[in-house]
Amino acid sequence: LLPVFAATNSLDMSKIKLSSMAPNLQEPMMIKGDIDAALVFNITSYFNLVLNRQDPDKDFRWFAFGDFGLDLYSNGLIVSRKLMEANPKAVAGLVRATNRAMLEVARDQNAGMAAAVKFDNLINVAVEKRRLQFSFDKLIVSPEMREIGVGDIKDDRMARAIGMVADGYQLARKPAPSEVFSRAFLPPRAERELVYVAD
Repeated sequence: LLPVFAATNSLDMSKIKLSSMAPNLQEPMMIKGDIDAALVFNITSYFNLVLNRQDPDKDFRWFAFGDFGLDLYSNGLIVSRKLMEANPKAVAGLVRATNRAMLEVARDQNAGMAAAVKFDNLINVAVEKRRLQFSFDKLIVSPEMREIGVGDIKDDRMARAIGMVADGYQLARKPAPSEVFSRAFLPPRAERELVYVAD
């Protein structure tokens, strides 16, 4: 999406030297000064820098797409159409369980960390708890989420986001929001009221 970002912000792409690399090389190359910037997922890169004994807030400048005209949605829960059609109850159960876990972890990050350690006892609990809290602070809790509940979208915003992605990747067509998002499996709004309390 760099071309869309550049066009939206009047940047001259001819003055930007691009280089492709494995994601695990991005932060080390920035730290060494081999590259000036990287296109990253902030939730990954921020904590890669922490693990490399950097101060991500002091040592680096962060540019969020949303702050520069690209009002995009980020990650979501994805299932195949085949599963949706063959076993919609399983999909509804997955969404319900994910929603419930998200609400519970928003209230008690230590419980979330305890569950994560049961799955992988080699994780750095202090860093992963910070990552979890970062995700709520920077990516999940927002005025829109408070308005429509966790897990939902606004169709007009999704349509604009699809348009940007379609333009950026030069797709042959722009799918309708209903082709990429379904409310059919969402729990009722009252069950999607996320209350985040950092602990």
